[in-house]
Amino acid sequence: MKRRPALLTWLILPVLIFVLAACGQPEPTPEPTATPLPPTATPVPPTATPKPTVAPTDTPAPAPTDTPIPAPTAAPAQEATGLGQITVGLNGNFPPFAYRDQENQWVGFDVELMTALAVAGGFQVRYLGMPFEGMLERGLSSSEIDAVISAITVTEQRAAVVDFSDPYFDGSQGLAVRNDNNAIQSSADLTAETRVGVKIATTGAEYVTGNLAVQVVPYEEAQLLVDALVNGEVDAAVLDAGVLAWYANNGVAIRLVDSHLTNEVYAVAVNQARSDVLEAVNAALAQVRADGTYDALLVKWFGQEYADQQ
Repeated sequence: MKRRPALLTWLILPVLIFVLAACGQPEPTPEPTATPLPPTATPVPPTATPKPTVAPTDTPAPAPTDTPIPAPTAAPAQEATGLGQITVGLNGNFPPFAYRDQENQWVGFDVELMTALAVAGGFQVRYLGMPFEGMLERGLSSSEIDAVISAITVTEQRAAVVDFSDPYFDGSQGLAVRNDNNAIQSSADLTAETRVGVKIATTGAEYVTGNLAVQVVPYEEAQLLVDALVNGEVDAAVLDAGVLAWYANNGVAIRLVDSHLTNEVYAVAVNQARSDVLEAVNAALAQVRADGTYDALLVKWFGQEYADQQ
């Protein structure tokens, strides 16, 4: 009987040891979990130089050369103009001056020039696409737009309804033929049977109608006119020499046989009620010429040889 407590002690002792060991063991620390990051936008890979998104044609519009453009500097005097945002009209089917790329963004020499003018002048630009025919009368004679930059040639008739900035481009009309056409070397070789394509509502169309005894074939867009020339629908084309040179220098099978049928210049057309816009544009234009931005844009879109002629 005296040995029973000892026996109980030996029976209970292992249980107590196990319980104490379990109580003394620290609880496992939960492993940290990664907090999911919010989704980010997928980077868009670089694409090839954009081309115009006009209706499918046989003659693709070539791309500009990759020439670095210096960042335009803002003019302190113009930063204080208080213009805010202005609306600028564009003819969206006139490469290389203004057209939409594959991402539906405005591109072209005129677009980049106006953007540079806005930076230099301290204002913002909202672009509004519209047909070339009647764009000055439609927009600038009302409050719909403040300015137009679309290879607009300065004429006395247009100057009666708009104000023009200082000239920024030699807009002379040129004569082009297919590469395999050796019969036409100048306008002197045109005859009454020659089919000459023109773009409607342009000074080129006015020149051909008033000065050349030929068969005039009108087209609504420059791209359609160039396609017609390449495909043999017309024998020659009269259009802005800079545009024709751009196509010829970028693989399109045409050649420029006369680059000065007329003597013309381009300027920014400004609503006559917006003298503040006119002053800002002229000041900014002088600045981008001085800081090298203008020359770099010329080389990018037209090549060094044509830029040297400007």
